[in-house]
Amino acid sequence: MQTVFDTAPVRGKNRFPAWQDAICDIYAKVEVQQLSDEFYSGQVEQGQLGTVNYTMASGTPNIVRRESEHLSVCQNDNIFVQLVQSGQCDVEQRGQYFRDTRGRAIVFTVAEPYTLNYREKHRSLYIEIRRDDVLKRTKLENIKCLGSLDLGQGSARLFNDYCLATYRNYDTLSASERELVGGHLVDLFVLAASKTASEEEIDMDVKDARRSAVRLYIESNFNRSALTPSIIAKENGISLRYLHMLFANSGESVSDICWDIRLKRSRDLLQSQKYAGQSITNIAFSCGFNSSSHFCNIFKRSYGETPSEFRLRAIREELSSKAYL
Repeated sequence: MQTVFDTAPVRGKNRFPAWQDAICDIYAKVEVQQLSDEFYSGQVEQGQLGTVNYTMASGTPNIVRRESEHLSVCQNDNIFVQLVQSGQCDVEQRGQYFRDTRGRAIVFTVAEPYTLNYREKHRSLYIEIRRDDVLKRTKLENIKCLGSLDLGQGSARLFNDYCLATYRNYDTLSASERELVGGHLVDLFVLAASKTASEEEIDMDVKDARRSAVRLYIESNFNRSALTPSIIAKENGISLRYLHMLFANSGESVSDICWDIRLKRSRDLLQSQKYAGQSITNIAFSCGFNSSSHFCNIFKRSYGETPSEFRLRAIREELSSKAYL
């Protein structure tokens, strides 16, 4: 995640005007009112997941108002999902009031007047989803585009967990992985906010999304030698039995996925000039293997040659291609 604004470098009395300008630039034209006499403090981190804008913002007490006169410069009618991490926020839109605290999510649209009242120091994750992306998946009347979602269970909890896991691992994802994750977030939002869906459809969608979330978790933590199915299950908030059940019909076990990711990463490092000075033992440990001999054995069993033989062949092939050029 990239920090796109921080009040820290701004002189005290200029912090709040700078904050309002930043909010207008990053989100939409709004009015912001400070609720305390202290110098304002706030920070905005932002990332992109395909077509999904992904923001973590924190600040001291303030009120954000989007009035009717601001709509003339509205550039989109995107849907915002606010996930409060600390503090609370009172949201008003269309005459309806919702209190956003940890454990709940508030859904609102940027294309209509709204008020966000942060009465205390706060930190929130904002997911901005294009309305067109939702329409590709369902009709708008089938989901909540305004209201609150209980994040304590079901698909809404899965959406929340996936959003937070993505934030924690954002910097480890490639551009293509971020685009894929963005699509998953939209799918999970539609599922979580859906008003009508059969239990069978929900169950299938939840399992598909949970498998994707677990795989993303493994890809981000494969270098931990102690990463076991039990740890994976615990840190993803599911039972070990449910974890194994998720992959029962996929043709691969959780352990197989871990070893496969580690082996592919080790192959990349072995043929990379950047790691030419690294010993095979160091590469093995950096990819989550806790034994050099075990690494060599499983590598040869998988690829038909030892890591040393593979590295030597990769070097020869690269030298040969350069000589040919």
